[in-house]
Amino acid sequence: ESIAVGGHGWNMDRFWEKNGDTLTVTGKVFEDTTYFYPIFFLDIDADSLPDYGLNFGPPWFQPANGSVRPEHGEIVTIFGRVHSGMLGFQMLMVSQINGEEWQPLDAPASWAGSWMLRNHSDSTFVFCANDSSNWLGFAPGHMGSGMGGMGGMRWPDSTFMQFWEIYPDSLPGGHMSENFMGFYANILDPAGNSMMGGSMWGGNNWGGHHGWMNFEKNHQLHFQYREEDLHSYGFNENTVELHYWDPSQDSWKKANNAVVNTSENTVSLTSNEIYTYYTLRAVKTTTGVKTASRTVPAVKLYSNYPNPFNPETSISFEMITGGQVRLDIYNIAGQHLLTLLNEVRDAGSHLIKWNGRDFKGKQMPSGIYLLKIQANEQSAIQRMTLLK
Repeated sequence: ESIAVGGHGWNMDRFWEKNGDTLTVTGKVFEDTTYFYPIFFLDIDADSLPDYGLNFGPPWFQPANGSVRPEHGEIVTIFGRVHSGMLGFQMLMVSQINGEEWQPLDAPASWAGSWMLRNHSDSTFVFCANDSSNWLGFAPGHMGSGMGGMGGMRWPDSTFMQFWEIYPDSLPGGHMSENFMGFYANILDPAGNSMMGGSMWGGNNWGGHHGWMNFEKNHQLHFQYREEDLHSYGFNENTVELHYWDPSQDSWKKANNAVVNTSENTVSLTSNEIYTYYTLRAVKTTTGVKTASRTVPAVKLYSNYPNPFNPETSISFEMITGGQVRLDIYNIAGQHLLTLLNEVRDAGSHLIKWNGRDFKGKQMPSGIYLLKIQANEQSAIQRMTLLK
């Protein structure tokens, strides 16, 4: 049975295609931390071998009902849809864990985006799924009776909007060292097709141009960058720019009318065009010192995920050279709460988790916390937001 939203059933194809049999299984959880983010498996016959992979969605996602990912060795009951896996066992898309909903069974998961009605009477904001300080703002009123002069097109009664922060190296165009933040935006029609790719649904073309879309109204784009990212990579904040990927020329172009506010660490843009990919980029700080005499960084601290988080976040850092490394947590007032790590680590990437508790095991309230890393007389600080 399909679940209707906005006059449309969920039994259509493409983005939220309804396929795979439902299954309920009970077993022991294996947590593989070999990769950058933990990967979960389920052993249902107690032979210490994985029978199913467990897909909980992006590592930063946590449902509003407070359900959390299981611990290694925990016995859980999982309900979801099963799909063929690439590693010799099946993948179970988790819909419920121990009877509590994790994500809808036959609808787009809440982490994937949000619906927007055509006739919204006020400005509608679509927040970045993994950091709500980044958002798209759509002007009020009917969305499309002739977008961008295309003429006569009937905008559907509801659209599914997506806006995510992604790794810069996942952007098109290959690795570019000046890109320090990446973003992905998409608008999907009621059948789950990308309207930004010129999709046809119900005989209508929505004005998509294979990677971008133009409108008859101006909309807002708001990006929040982290000053610690600039400092850790040696970027000059005064050179921050917003660029978008132009698929017609397979190249990046500068958004010339973007406004950079260095005191607020924001970049804003008002435009009647929305592109699939955006990036914030900057130029390395130059000091006039010869390259040979530069100080090689001892450690790189990356942004924690998820952020905001509840109740746990993963902190990743890279040791350029092996040595003593220390991680400390402070509240916004500068009070020391916890030494998370203080030991010798080898060169390479490392991952450590913080469960939102201080050194006494007391759960911290919602708020902003500071993470400080020190290695070989070098240090860096970044903010983490705990939301409950």
